[in-house]
Amino acid sequence: MLRTDATLEATPFRDWQPGRAMCIHTLDAYVLGTPGDWRMIATTANGQPAAVVYHRDADGGLRADGAVVLAATATGVSRVIKFHDPALVATFGFPDVFAH
Repeated sequence: MLRTDATLEATPFRDWQPGRAMCIHTLDAYVLGTPGDWRMIATTANGQPAAVVYHRDADGGLRADGAVVLAATATGVSRVIKFHDPALVATFGFPDVFAH
């Protein structure tokens, strides 16, 4: 789904990852973890596809982590921006803790 020229950005970090290969490498090396560590729930932000993000904490609960906004085009996703602000989850109307 990622275009070959896709970019991955994350606030508050100032750098970004250019190209699908770097995006996938960064996610694999620094983000993904083990299955079940993350939960994403689809929503929209300013008319763009987005998701609120939950991350598993040390106690095993899924806690609000932030939001991801995608720039979707006819040829795939060209940009992924992760906003590292747990308060955004409530702004989108979702709870701070994800209940199964």
